[in-house]
Amino acid sequence: KYDIVLIDVPPRLTTGTINALCASTHVLIPTIFNPLAAEPVENFIRASKRLMDRLNPKLTFLGVVETMIPPSNQGADVRAEGRRMVAEALQRITPTIDILTNGVPRKSSLGEGDIGYLLPAAEGGTQIRQIFDSLGAEIWDKLR
Repeated sequence: KYDIVLIDVPPRLTTGTINALCASTHVLIPTIFNPLAAEPVENFIRASKRLMDRLNPKLTFLGVVETMIPPSNQGADVRAEGRRMVAEALQRITPTIDILTNGVPRKSSLGEGDIGYLLPAAEGGTQIRQIFDSLGAEIWDKLR
């Protein structure tokens, strides 16, 4: 009945996460580009790939998407360090996983509503819809 189903799970291999990975065809890894958040990305991908090689060998990792991007005048050095850490980790794991060009900025209006980002986007906020349309188009291009 559905073309796409998104399953949002914690960034650790809980039973729910493992079940979601087994039921999935593709994985998108959201992370904040700072050293604290970027560090676990490599471990998550390695552990997930190792487990999914047995349980769901057709699972494809689409890439890493930056989330909670601060305004351009804030945190440039920290973001650059986080991005570098993620890029180096991806090269160590496999060069087929990359960092997506589009990301999700830190905006208070994104979190308003009962279901996080989806409600404001669905209700027609032009700026919010544009963010997710751009990200969705990039993901769609990777799927083709």
